[in-house]
Amino acid sequence: MDALRSNWLVWGGVVLMLIAAALVVFMRTRRGRETPTLALVRRRRELMAQLEELAGDTGPALLQAEARRQRASPASIEVLEAAVARATKSS
Repeated sequence: MDALRSNWLVWGGVVLMLIAAALVVFMRTRRGRETPTLALVRRRRELMAQLEELAGDTGPALLQAEARRQRASPASIEVLEAAVARATKSS
């Protein structure tokens, strides 16, 4: 009876260690991937930072004007890229 019990404990420990190792591998590989939404958010933040650096206080007005010109949302990537391009040309 004791041998059977210790056998279960050993196999239970082995199974738990395998599960823990699989979780570690899964979390490491998942952390390295960038989802499309995350890429858009990162790109939007980069463009906003560039616009703020180039245009300073006039950045929001430039962004709004570009959004009206393109008839699109000021948060869209295309509008942000166009606003950054205008700010680059004017500076």
